[in-house]
Amino acid sequence: MQTDNIYSKLAIISFSLYIFFILFGTTLPFQERAIDASDISTSNVANQIIFTALFLISIITLFHKIDNVISVIKEEKFLALFLLFCTFSIVWSNYSLITFKRLFRFYTEVIVCLSFLLYAKSLDDALVILRIILGAYVVVTFVTIFTIPAAIDSYGDWRGITLQKNLLGQSSLISVLVWGLSLKDKRKLVKFFYTIMMLISLILLIGSKSSTSLIALVIIVISGVLFSLEKYFVNVEIRKTFPIIIILYFILVIVSSYLLVPQLINSIFKEGGKNITFTGRTEIWSYILSVVKKHWLLGCGYQGFWIMNDPNIIKLWPIFHFQINESHNGYIDLLNETGLIGLLLVFSIVINYFYKLNKFKRKNSWKWFILANLIVNILESVLFRGGLYIIEFMFVFAYLELFTSNQFRIKGKLIT
Repeated sequence: MQTDNIYSKLAIISFSLYIFFILFGTTLPFQERAIDASDISTSNVANQIIFTALFLISIITLFHKIDNVISVIKEEKFLALFLLFCTFSIVWSNYSLITFKRLFRFYTEVIVCLSFLLYAKSLDDALVILRIILGAYVVVTFVTIFTIPAAIDSYGDWRGITLQKNLLGQSSLISVLVWGLSLKDKRKLVKFFYTIMMLISLILLIGSKSSTSLIALVIIVISGVLFSLEKYFVNVEIRKTFPIIIILYFILVIVSSYLLVPQLINSIFKEGGKNITFTGRTEIWSYILSVVKKHWLLGCGYQGFWIMNDPNIIKLWPIFHFQINESHNGYIDLLNETGLIGLLLVFSIVINYFYKLNKFKRKNSWKWFILANLIVNILESVLFRGGLYIIEFMFVFAYLELFTSNQFRIKGKLIT
């Protein structure tokens, strides 16, 4: 029992530190540093030491619950298969060492989440940790924006202590969701505090002018409202399918409008200061898809394409007028790096999650973090990018939470 307590504390510490360093980084803010696969190379000693330590701590705790780990892998399957496939891609990657390093971060992210979930007594523990760290992050970011000029970029968009506005938008989106989940607390004073923190997070999200994260929040809110209406259809067979039908209807309207009446969509984008190419993203997509043809089945290797010193990437900078380091569509990046096989495994992960979630027929608020990632990943590369972003971390956590819940048993005993 004493050993379990020690391992439990180690799992909590590892989980907390991982979240902290994702949000605050391992270097001082406002420093120029690259967000690409080389940022954990030998030049970044802090990253190497910190994340290696977190990996070792978490892996030690998991050895004590090896039966539980095996059970989770058997039940969820697809994330494990995707990780295995990405590991094999080291063989054919042109940048095998970088693929290995980024993959190590990805493994660390999964192991840290799994370790915490297998030892946590309640998911409330996760919310407490998230509230503490996100609370500090939100306050520090909010203060720096009004006191430090570097916290606002040259376009007037808020970026806080992050490298650019989209990272602030993603972190603020997650923060809004976390504080929103916390509003279930019945204590009036505490609930008031959570409301204030959620509003500050929302202000940061709006100030970042990250359209993708803002759209994701709107879709999540609308989806939440629609799914809350299912209780009014309790005696009707379409109870569960009603909100899904409505959501699909809106998606169909938007896609049809984009294809059939592009002028209308273009005028709407102009009103928001954007254009129908999603600020040049469609041109990048077209280029990357032409590259995909060369390795469409297996990909070029996990995180083996956007290498900042690669001559082929440097050639793109004058074309797109900025130092491009992603396709701004996570699904295209996954297709390029892991091929059709990898992308199908990713879709299998998502389908498997929602299938099992519906099978259990239980309320699960963590699904909104899954949805947030899937939406943002359409215009920004955030899904399975090697543990770089809090939004990706929450996807992995929410996914594994389902498969470590009490619905799964080991040899007749509940996972504890």
